Amino acid sequence: MESHLVVLKSLEWREGNRIPLPANSYRSRTIICCSYEGRRKAEFANGIFPYFSYIEILGSRGTWSPRGVNIVPVLPDGKVLMVIEQRPAQYVSDQHPQYVYVDGKTIPLASFGPYSSLEFPGGGIDPEDKNMTIGALRELWEETGVDDQEIEIYTQTHPTHLMGSDIALEGYLTIVRLSDGRFAAKVKNDGGLKVFSLSEDEVEYNRHLGVFSAAQAGLLTWAFYKEVIRAHPMDLKRLQDIGYLTITKTVLKRPK
Repeated sequence: MESHLVVLKSLEWREGNRIPLPANSYRSRTIICCSYEGRRKAEFANGIFPYFSYIEILGSRGTWSPRGVNIVPVLPDGKVLMVIEQRPAQYVSDQHPQYVYVDGKTIPLASFGPYSSLEFPGGGIDPEDKNMTIGALRELWEETGVDDQEIEIYTQTHPTHLMGSDIALEGYLTIVRLSDGRFAAKVKNDGGLKVFSLSEDEVEYNRHLGVFSAAQAGLLTWAFYKEVIRAHPMDLKRLQDIGYLTITKTVLKRPK
């Protein structure tokens, strides 16, 4: 933070001005928002003024990625697909999970990597994706290796904000009903992701034991799944009518 304060000393404060600071890491940067309503103060080139700050998530090209999506892929037999991601930040906590429970087996998470986290597939929406559905299906294919097939998509129309006061990111929740039960046991994406199929009971069991604990990539997405999948047809129609939910049928095709 000290280096950021040095940068601000060379920049002029103007109400409403937004100042991007150098990237904090390969995937985020801080934006200073000049505002008389700001809760912090710093020295700028033209004096000491208040400001807010927030974080932008950066895509692979180093540009702001304002939208992300998480998906619950549902197999024809009703099981859902989940992946093992590597999340070092979760392992700062002493309560990080040790095992995942699948098919009656207790599997050490460390066997998949030192920072393993059980999550639903998802990621950022790239500019070339054109729209959120295309981005969601790209992430679904990249992280689960499913084949081309007919699908039905349930999408939450309005975004969620994981940390509304700190991160400028619109998170979208999606369910994809698959017509083909084939998927890859492991994919090369993101350093190599292990893919599991779990029943609803297994997801709940892992959730109750603290294994399944990621917020946007896990708990919020799972809550959306339960709300939609367990809804009466009349309730689904009402959710569509009020603009909360969209349901579409399409064909999933691997990117060329």
